[in-house]
Amino acid sequence: MNKTANKNKLFHFNNKNSANFSPSNPENSFKRYLKRFFKKKLNWVILTLFILFILFVYITSLSYKYSSSQPVKNNELFFDLPNYSLNLIFKKFNLDDPIYKIIKNNNEINPNIIISESFVSDKVNLTYRPYLLLKTIYNENYVLLFGTTSLGISRFSNFINSMSKTILIILGIILIQLIIGVILGTYFAFYSKYASIKISYFLFNTISLVPFIVLSIIIFKFLGYSDSKYVLVTSLLGFINFFYNAYNETNIIKNKEYINAYKSIGLGNQRIIWKIIIPSIFFSILSTIGENISLNLLILSSLAFFNIPNIETSLNIGNVFRQIIVDKNNVGYIIFVIFNISFFVFITKLLSLKIHLAYNVKGSK
Repeated sequence: MNKTANKNKLFHFNNKNSANFSPSNPENSFKRYLKRFFKKKLNWVILTLFILFILFVYITSLSYKYSSSQPVKNNELFFDLPNYSLNLIFKKFNLDDPIYKIIKNNNEINPNIIISESFVSDKVNLTYRPYLLLKTIYNENYVLLFGTTSLGISRFSNFINSMSKTILIILGIILIQLIIGVILGTYFAFYSKYASIKISYFLFNTISLVPFIVLSIIIFKFLGYSDSKYVLVTSLLGFINFFYNAYNETNIIKNKEYINAYKSIGLGNQRIIWKIIIPSIFFSILSTIGENISLNLLILSSLAFFNIPNIETSLNIGNVFRQIIVDKNNVGYIIFVIFNISFFVFITKLLSLKIHLAYNVKGSK
């Protein structure tokens, strides 16, 4: 009787704990990972800068009152305005030009509008303060930080909204790339008898970069650009980095003793993949996200240097670079755009590196 009871208790014990049999509990691994990451003050600084940049982009895009796609006013006075800090325009007019007459008439109200005026035959060379002119006419102070385009659209609004939309689209693409790459990489590695890919991630990333960019440009050259096409093309072509990491990590994990122990107690392959392996490789995959954000930004930016159909009508970073190529005299705006995009790429890659280092600790399990 006692022997039977003991056997039942033993059987009950094994049955109860079979689902939790692991030398490395995922929840505890996550806590240890967070402790390692936040233990260093530099990681706090990097993460804070990343969050502040994202907040700056989205709060500004929501609060800045000028449209990113429509002119401030459908009036020639609002076309090609300089940076607000400069507030000077040098322009040649015909004497009978209506704009010249408007400037002259308003200068009688506010004599500070016209700085200098010189006549050459039937032309006049005029230097005037455009923002003071607009304030005199409309009794409103137009603060257009980087002026307007030839269509009267605020450059600052166009950039900040393009940046916010681009970040949102790229994050969606990253999610799709991650899902495709992780699932394919994990399944291929788990059921394959081949070993891990024997080249470094850096070399693999470099080799795959050029074909990805070239192929993307060729596809967009034929199909034209739209946001939906961009999401589709880059999602299907850009998952290879996630595949690489998932494939190699799965090849390492699937031969661990605790995986064999799971199999010995009857846990199926599907449950091992979804419950054990994918959560285990999640942290290593996080470091790839930063790389792919930079890669997708590079693709979108490079489209500006090719005559891609419909790119000029879209609100994205590629269109911003296209405008810079056309309007290359506004040095302040060019520096602002390049600095912000470079900072976003730099802080994202740095955060990605720190995530990678927090995961790959020597001697950690």
